[in-house]
Amino acid sequence: MMSRLEQPGGGTSTERMVYFSPEIKGPRIEEARNEWEIYIDLAKRIKPEESYLIDFKDANEIRTEIAR
Repeated sequence: MMSRLEQPGGGTSTERMVYFSPEIKGPRIEEARNEWEIYIDLAKRIKPEESYLIDFKDANEIRTEIAR
């Protein structure tokens, strides 16, 4: 899993808080994933019929949804 500072576009916490950490450019571990991608993959496996509700392409889309 990537740290919040490694996530493309910056990180958004999934720990019952909303905050933004800007991305710090640098080398990445190829197989590492964003924290939010792991939870979305899990949720889609649990309830695939409702996966369209959480079909986010990046962290900014998640922040926009949280703001809404």
